[in-house]
Amino acid sequence: MTKILKLALFLSVVCVISAGILSYTNSITAPIIAQNKQETLNKMLNEVVSDADEFQTEAIGKDGIVNVHKAMKAGEVISYIYEISVFGFQSQITALVSIDTDGNYNGFKVVSYAETPGYGDVIEKEPYINQFTTKTVDDEIDTVAGSTVTTMPVKLAIEAAAAHFIENFK
Repeated sequence: MTKILKLALFLSVVCVISAGILSYTNSITAPIIAQNKQETLNKMLNEVVSDADEFQTEAIGKDGIVNVHKAMKAGEVISYIYEISVFGFQSQITALVSIDTDGNYNGFKVVSYAETPGYGDVIEKEPYINQFTTKTVDDEIDTVAGSTVTTMPVKLAIEAAAAHFIENFK
């Protein structure tokens, strides 16, 4: 009986020490991870709207819209970059879509996804992304035949972003 108690006490001490080490490691690495995520996001925002000198972020959190980033130049808003996140065929898809102050799409960038190569990866290829340089928020976003399960949720989130833009910024 005492052997069982000694083993239980030993395992409890090991668990407490392990939990403490994990907690300490997390407290050290969490700010570094958050800073790296923000730097990566800023880099991608600059790829979508290259002439902005600052970005102001507003959390939305509905209809697939995570945030709207106001791209600013000399204190004036030049574009609204919507960060969308939806579930496609087999993964979470996160993308940035930019709408200028006149309501024209002026950029699209896929941040992350893990869709089927050859089908779901069309969301970051030429025929699909070209529509974000020629359409306005009043136009319908196209889906891709054969990749509907991936492109339909992206389309719906972009249309929600367009509706948010029309309601709040146009």
